[in-house]
Amino acid sequence: MQIETIKYFSPSTILIVAGLLFLLTGIVGEIIGKIKAETRLQRIMLSALGVILIIVGVVMSSRSVPPSPVDGPRRSPLQDSLS
Repeated sequence: MQIETIKYFSPSTILIVAGLLFLLTGIVGEIIGKIKAETRLQRIMLSALGVILIIVGVVMSSRSVPPSPVDGPRRSPLQDSLS
């Protein structure tokens, strides 16, 4: 996955994924041998930050208003090619 594809995700999705990574790092203590939480305090702080990011992402996601369809439901390119 390229870095440019991140612009297609909503900020709430990015926060939730980042929160899951922080929470996982806090629980396991290390990811791929590169990112390490060596002390117990670091692991607690990473877990707390992960939970906060997840909560903020879920709140942002629940408060977002989906775009209203102007001409009815949108059709995918596959549906257009089949009709």
